[in-house]
Amino acid sequence: MLDYPTEVCLNGVRARIGKKRPDMPWIEEKEDPEFMNYIQTFKTDKLPKLRATLNRFPNKNQFVFHSRDEANKFLDRL
Repeated sequence: MLDYPTEVCLNGVRARIGKKRPDMPWIEEKEDPEFMNYIQTFKTDKLPKLRATLNRFPNKNQFVFHSRDEANKFLDRL
């Protein structure tokens, strides 16, 4: 699970505006206020439910990354 700080997520969205992405068939031209609000409220509105769901599966491997560096180092080890 990617559990990055909210500002990191918001800045990532802003950095991708106007850039082509291989995972999206369109190019974002401006900030989407609804999506930015979703990111800003994610930790209070969605994350507790997500953690509760994950806690239902304690026997499964779960990885939580708090930075892109953590995630990249994990992927480099695979």
